[in-house]
Amino acid sequence: MPPAEAAKGTVCGRPAGVTLPKNPSGAPWGVVPHTGTDASVTGCSLTDTASGRTAVEFSGWYGDWTDRPFERLLTHNVSPSDGGDTRRPMTSEEFGRATARRDGEAANFLAFGHARGTDVSDRYLTGRQLRPLLDAFAEDQAELRGRVDLEPPSATIHPVRRG
Repeated sequence: MPPAEAAKGTVCGRPAGVTLPKNPSGAPWGVVPHTGTDASVTGCSLTDTASGRTAVEFSGWYGDWTDRPFERLLTHNVSPSDGGDTRRPMTSEEFGRATARRDGEAANFLAFGHARGTDVSDRYLTGRQLRPLLDAFAEDQAELRGRVDLEPPSATIHPVRRG
């Protein structure tokens, strides 16, 4: 079953419905919802059906408590090439963050792309391919939760901080 059909009505509905990049293995993509649409932390995965491995994990975190973990994640793992503020939404080759607010309360959305094997540079998807999927996930989650002021990451792909 195509990912869009498998994910209909789930937390993965919109990311699975966009045009997905070709899977490097040549196999079709699979979609695995991990939570219901109303969980306090939502999640789903895009998988490589040939290997069964997770290619991308999506999660939505709701509440003001979620800002700090995301800011830490960005501060320790992304080198803003333009001097960017790591408290803002951004994308690297490995993951991306989008944000939204409703009545002053935060929501944070993450897409994390996995490596295909032990070489971390050999990823299923590039940061450029990951970003539209994050945008679709964040838009869907924001609509479902009545969030406004959705802020996706810019088109800049920042380098990953190593060591």
